[in-house]
Amino acid sequence: MSNHNINTKINDFFKIASRTTTIKKEIIGGILSFICMCYILPVNAMILSSMGIDSNGVFAVTAIIGAFSTILMALLANYPVVLSSGMGLNAFLSYTICNQIFSGPHSWQKSLIVLTVSGIIFFIFSVTPLRRKFLDSIPKQIKIIISASLGIFICFVGLNNSGIIVSNSDTLVKFGELIKITTLGTQKIINPTPLIALIGIFIIITLMFLKTKFKFLNTFAIPLTVIFLTIISIVCAYSGLDIYGSINEGVYNNGLLNFKDPSIWLPSGIKNVVFYGFLVETDITFGELLIDVFSSPASYIAIFSLFMVNIFDTTSTLFSITREANLIDENGKIINLRRAMVADSLGCLLSGPLGTSSVTSLAESAVGVSYGAKTGLSSLTAGILMLCCVFLYPIFHFFTAFSITAPVLFAVGLTIFINNLRELDKNDFTILISFTVGIIFTLLSYSIAKGIGISLIIYSLLNIFSKNRKDVPILVYVITILFLIDIILEEILHHLI
Repeated sequence: MSNHNINTKINDFFKIASRTTTIKKEIIGGILSFICMCYILPVNAMILSSMGIDSNGVFAVTAIIGAFSTILMALLANYPVVLSSGMGLNAFLSYTICNQIFSGPHSWQKSLIVLTVSGIIFFIFSVTPLRRKFLDSIPKQIKIIISASLGIFICFVGLNNSGIIVSNSDTLVKFGELIKITTLGTQKIINPTPLIALIGIFIIITLMFLKTKFKFLNTFAIPLTVIFLTIISIVCAYSGLDIYGSINEGVYNNGLLNFKDPSIWLPSGIKNVVFYGFLVETDITFGELLIDVFSSPASYIAIFSLFMVNIFDTTSTLFSITREANLIDENGKIINLRRAMVADSLGCLLSGPLGTSSVTSLAESAVGVSYGAKTGLSSLTAGILMLCCVFLYPIFHFFTAFSITAPVLFAVGLTIFINNLRELDKNDFTILISFTVGIIFTLLSYSIAKGIGISLIIYSLLNIFSKNRKDVPILVYVITILFLIDIILEEILHHLI
């Protein structure tokens, strides 16, 4: 088959021309989204390993289920959305549900059973009209608030990952050291990640918004910056600076992999994590595990909390990405939404049984969209690269440095925030208050779901006590009540453990 015929088939299947994009933009957009999310694979394995689960198995499974969900999203919904384990939800699963609610023998298996139940509920919610009605009922200005909250959250994630903004016991957060120096014995360990990331932010924003006759600088601002920062980061790493490095068991290494070691190229430990570890010998039956899980009242609260996080984390991302990619029909509805919901909810459903935290639509998808990606070819590209990570992770390891990904996330988040700020109805006091509250709580709670929830509560209260109460869809009030229930149940959960 000739290249022309292949291109024609790709164009027809993904509707490249009708969405005013190109195959080149889609592929590059997918690569960029992948580069900005691939750090999730090792980080998710590290977080879940605190549950006592095999980290190598989690890494491989996270890549496999992420690739499956992303490719399904590409082929089924034709969305430029990348999916993988959600940061935040994995910490909740590991540090709260596993280490506190189910602390003791078989705690990680019990935690994944709870996750599976929430995934089943989420899948049923998604394949029935409920989730579609839920999405359609949200007013346009609230959707703008959700998208803006996602944008500002992406900015903060980039700043925090790179160490430009760090936690502080006195002021909560502060501007971090640009060059961090720690001492291990007689050895000084120098980490210039924050400095490189800050320089990268200046470069990428300048290139993106520079008024120049060389338009390619605007168009290729992200890939050019990624290439430049990757070169700088690799040079620093090979110079002994701590760009990729870590201190493990008192021994410092600069994070550079031994490519001659055959063990790093092959997945391992998968059978230890899939199907709750029952592929290897266990001293408990599945039925006994179920009894242990469902005899605890805290389990039901955990299931509800996981379900709520799934709804709003994934929903907020789908809102924002579809808005940015202009995947809206003439009636203002999101196109192919039902198919997208099947893709993400199926990934979520399979996550628990396969041994990793819930798959969700990633905010990093916005990076590819900002470059011009508008179809599933972008996510197909990212999904294939994710699958390659199961066997070829060392090759992608160099892109995981936060000195590379942080500037991209910041610039893309800033663009999303600004674009939505322009569309905000600044004459509506209720919207302005809800917008401001949503941004504040998104940042300070480090949770898009919490920011959206508090914003909706304020929005509903302001409308209830005004003449506009009947203009708000009843489902908005229902969603607000669910958020209130979630907040109350989480508080009860903290006291139960």
